[in-house]
Amino acid sequence: MHWLLSLLQILADIRADSNRDGRVDLDGDIDIPHKLNHLDHAGAIFLANISDTDRRCSKLALNDSPPSNEKLAACNDASDNIQHSPHPSAYETVSVEDATLQQGLNLGIDARDTRRPGGWDGRVTVHFTVHDRGKMSADSVKLRVAPILTYHHSHSVHQILTTAGNNTFNLFQAKFVSTFDAALAEMNVNSPLFKFNASDDIWAQDFFEPGYMSMPSPDGPVTLQIMIHSTQDSRVAGHQVFKYLQAAGTGAVQHLEGARDEVNSMGNLETIPPHSFKGKKYKKPYILEYLQAQEIQDPLLVDVDWLAVGHIDEMLQFLPANNSLGWVMLVPDPQEGLAILRHAQSAGHGKTGAFSRQNDTEGNPSDLFGIPWGLRGVPSYTIDELLLQNELIEANANFSERIKATVDVLKCKTGIKDADNTVYLRFSALG
Repeated sequence: MHWLLSLLQILADIRADSNRDGRVDLDGDIDIPHKLNHLDHAGAIFLANISDTDRRCSKLALNDSPPSNEKLAACNDASDNIQHSPHPSAYETVSVEDATLQQGLNLGIDARDTRRPGGWDGRVTVHFTVHDRGKMSADSVKLRVAPILTYHHSHSVHQILTTAGNNTFNLFQAKFVSTFDAALAEMNVNSPLFKFNASDDIWAQDFFEPGYMSMPSPDGPVTLQIMIHSTQDSRVAGHQVFKYLQAAGTGAVQHLEGARDEVNSMGNLETIPPHSFKGKKYKKPYILEYLQAQEIQDPLLVDVDWLAVGHIDEMLQFLPANNSLGWVMLVPDPQEGLAILRHAQSAGHGKTGAFSRQNDTEGNPSDLFGIPWGLRGVPSYTIDELLLQNELIEANANFSERIKATVDVLKCKTGIKDADNTVYLRFSALG
């Protein structure tokens, strides 16, 4: 964040971009009303200097004896008193000539950390005091470190991330990456594909979540990419964000103290894209625990305990779309899935296999994916046989009610209507 200092007849005047238009106004008064404010929409903001410009921290993390969780996350550009980024810097005390001070000084500030739950909330007050021949003048301005926000699915794609997989440990993941690579090439997608390969944990969406922090400038937004490690102390796969992704322009954070429970996986976090409802514009996402400390919005909680793994991404996605909002909400509809099978049965196709996909689990371990109950393979039921499974029918009726409860919460918060198929899409499925 930059601001201006001036000295005129022993009048100290310090200002920041308090109206967030990207410029510091010293001649007018547009930055004065919010000079001492810390609001969501006003008050000067600045960025945390937590990237790894020269990769010194990444190299440390890649040692044969990597540091602890705490030391791993604590290493970044701001963790010492050396200026790692190639920009003007000051160390401790700076002397300037009177003429320079009279013209005004441009100063900059970076944070050493992000907002933390139960810790620093990102607020700072910068004091400017001038002493001259027995006279004194003082002024101050308040700033706050920018919040970390998670990306939503209407954002543009800049990089694609997955886990490599291999034919020995996980045949399915290796096959997925191979076909995914081919699909990207066929679609002429120019965004680079990064493959995590330092862990047997294949669930990239669970051990981290991409985010960002941003502030205005005269040349447009200045953005720092932030990779957020899941709040799971023992999930070492998340260390890869510090080893491979933290670099110039990209930082990594973690807020641990969480068990390896699935509720703490990042797959249990989905971001609602921007929307307006009841006269209020929701430009920021709904975000959880560590992100809750960013104080943008209260989290929107829904029940996912009934799902197999217990992650919201098992039943809900937001996808980019060419409509008034720029996105759609996509949810499964088990009753429609059963209706398709019943229609096929009534048309005389009851003896047809209910699943067209072949059972390709042979040769894989019984605990494939690390799921305790293993992967049982593709059922061989015909449509007639499947529709005789009362337990399946009852379970899917239960799933439908639980999905409806989640959708009702989202409709209440976003204004989406059942009849509006441009922003609310359901697809046929069975659980």
